[in-house]
Amino acid sequence: MLRIRYDVVQLIGDGPVFRSYVARDRVQGREVCIREFKPPFDKEPEFVNAVRKCVDSLGDVKHPSVERLLEVDEDEGTPFIVGELSAGSSLAERIRRLAPFSVSVAVSTAVSICEGLTALHDAGIVHGDVGEPNIWVSTTGEARLQLAGLWQAYSASQTAGGVVLPAMAPSLAPEVSQGAMPSPSSDVYGVGVILFHLLTGRMPYHAEHPVALAMKHISEPIPSTRSINPSVPVALDRVVQRALAKNPEERYQTAAGLLSDLRMIRDALRFGRKPTTSDSPRRDEKPTQVAPAMSAARRPRSKPDEKEWEESEPRDVPTWLVMAMVFLGSLVVFMLAGWLFFNLSRPRAIVVPDVTRLTLREAQDRLQSAQLRVRVARRESNEEVPADTVLESEPPAGAKVYEGNTVQLVVSAGSRFVDVPDLRGRTLDSARELLDTIGLKLDERIEEQRDRDMEPGTILAQAPPPRQRAERGTAVRVTVASDRSTSTSAEANKRYLFTIRIRLRDIESSVMLRVDLADSRGTRTVYENEHSPEELVEITAEGQGPQATFSIYYDNELVKQVTKDSAEPDTGEET
Repeated sequence: MLRIRYDVVQLIGDGPVFRSYVARDRVQGREVCIREFKPPFDKEPEFVNAVRKCVDSLGDVKHPSVERLLEVDEDEGTPFIVGELSAGSSLAERIRRLAPFSVSVAVSTAVSICEGLTALHDAGIVHGDVGEPNIWVSTTGEARLQLAGLWQAYSASQTAGGVVLPAMAPSLAPEVSQGAMPSPSSDVYGVGVILFHLLTGRMPYHAEHPVALAMKHISEPIPSTRSINPSVPVALDRVVQRALAKNPEERYQTAAGLLSDLRMIRDALRFGRKPTTSDSPRRDEKPTQVAPAMSAARRPRSKPDEKEWEESEPRDVPTWLVMAMVFLGSLVVFMLAGWLFFNLSRPRAIVVPDVTRLTLREAQDRLQSAQLRVRVARRESNEEVPADTVLESEPPAGAKVYEGNTVQLVVSAGSRFVDVPDLRGRTLDSARELLDTIGLKLDERIEEQRDRDMEPGTILAQAPPPRQRAERGTAVRVTVASDRSTSTSAEANKRYLFTIRIRLRDIESSVMLRVDLADSRGTRTVYENEHSPEELVEITAEGQGPQATFSIYYDNELVKQVTKDSAEPDTGEET
C-alpha cells in the first residue's frame, strides 16, 4: 500500500532506474502503473524534482498513443511516478517472440508510433528515447509511447545517464552520440531502427558494448531491409533509409513527415496498389550505399545459414583502411565519453520563477532555491510599490536559463518623497544622522538665534517644517540656539521676494495647481488656481529669511520641490 491509496498488485517491469508495478487506485477505482525510483536515485532530490518537472510538462499531451503520467508522489521517503496502465506487452517482448512481422503489420505499428510522436512534437516535446523498451503494444496492435521527455532529467543525476545508456544505445541517433541534444529528427531515427527490426527480425547494427554500437551507428553504411527481407517494397525500404540517415538534415525533420509517407504505403498495401511515397528520388541523388555483406545481388533469395554466409564474405579490406577504422573507432569512443561528461553532467535548464512584487529577501530565497544567482542591478523610485520590492527581473519570469546563471533584479527604492521629521530639540549631529537614514540632508548654512532657555547648538526651527512631504535629496535648513546675539538672527527675520516660473508639462488635461512656500516662519499656500497643459505660470511670494522652499502640487499630489536662495539672481528659468 502506497499513500493509503494505491494497492500494489504485481511487478511488471524492472528497469535501470524504475521498478514498475500494477496498482489499484482506491480513490479513482481504477488500475494504474506505479514506477518506483530504485536506489540510489530515490535519494537524489534534484533528480526526483527534475522527473517531476518532466511529468508536469506532459500534462497537456492527450493522445491514445502517448502514455499519460499523472504525478510524482512519495511514500515514506520513496518517490514514485503514477501513470495510466497500458494493456498488452512491451514492443521488445513482442519482437522477441514474433519477429519478423509482415510488411502491413510492421507499417501499422510504425504508423501508431509516429502518431504519438507527432502529438509530442506538436506540443514542443522531444521523446528522446524512442526504443523498444519504451513502447507498449496492445492486443489489437496499437502502440503507446512511454516515459516521453524523461531524458531531460538524467543530467540532474550523477549516475542515471550512464545507467540508461546501454538501453538507449540500440536506437541512439549518430548526432546524439557525438554530443548533440535529442531532437524530433533523432526521434525519427529511433523509429527507423524499430521499423528495420520489425521488417527483418534483426537490428541494423550489432555490437557487444554500447560504445562500440554507437560507433557503428556513426560510421557504418545503412543496411537495406530488402537485402534481408526481399518482400519489403522498394518505397518502404527508401523510407527506412531516409529515417536512418546519418546526417539529421537528410532525415525526416519531424515524425509528421515520416507518418505521411507510412500512411501512403499502408493505404497502397490495403488496396493492392504499388506503394509509393511523396519523396521521389532526385535525378542527381546518389544511390544509398549498401553494406557488402547485405547486398541483394550477393544474397540468395532463400535464406542460408547465417554463419555460413558470413564466412563466405570476401575479406578484401586493405590494412591501412583497417588502421583508419581503428583510429576512427578510438575517436568516436573519445567523443562519446566527452558527450557523457559535458551533456549528462551539464547544468540543468531552469525556468526563471516570477519574483515581481516580492520583497528582495523573498526573491533572493526563491531564486537561490532554484539554483540561480541574484544581483541587484539598480534601484528605481516608485510611488506605488514599497521600498525593497522587486519591480522586474532580467531574464524575465518564464525564460529558460542554465543552473548557476545570474538573475538581475530592479528593486523599488520607494517614493521620491518622504515626510520631513521634526528636528527641533535635536543637536546638529543627531539631526544629520536622522536625515541621512531617509534620504534627506542637512543644509550646512546654519542660522543662529539667541535663546537663553535652550542649550547652545539645539535646533529651534527648520525649513521645510515637520511632517511636510519633501523630495529625497532635499536640504533641510535649520536655526540653532545661541547664547549670544548675532547678525544671523537678524538675517533670519528679514523679508525677501522669491519668484518661481512653472511650465505645466507631462499632463493631458487641466489640473489644479497649488504652490506652498516654506520659510523660517513655517509653511503656507501662496498660490492655487486651475491651469492647462504647457501653460507658463509665474509666482512671486514674500518669504522670511534668506531661503524659501516651494512645493508644487498637481491636484493635491506633490510633483516637485524647488529651493530658492535670496542671494541667487532671478534667471528666469522655468521649473
